[in-house]
Amino acid sequence: MKLKLTRPVALFTLSLMFASVAHAAETKVISLKVNGMTSPTCPTLLKSAVRKIKGVKGVQASLETRSATIEYEEGVTNLQAIQEQIESAVGFTTEVN
Repeated sequence: MKLKLTRPVALFTLSLMFASVAHAAETKVISLKVNGMTSPTCPTLLKSAVRKIKGVKGVQASLETRSATIEYEEGVTNLQAIQEQIESAVGFTTEVN
């Protein structure tokens, strides 16, 4: 017996397949020590630069602690890409806390 897929059933099946793939990426959170932040605008510049990276879900930055916490989807982006973006966009070097 052959099962006939109607268009709505086929579309629903495809949407389930893509939903499974979308949830496959693991969310990671990293904490970075940020060298070079000296003014109150620095955290804003850093956040703006990091948010441009595909896969970044959230970013917080603090001038007081000279640090940043970044939530991202592993497999979409990675630590090296984030650190390179921060250094090239705003000139700050970073180290993992």
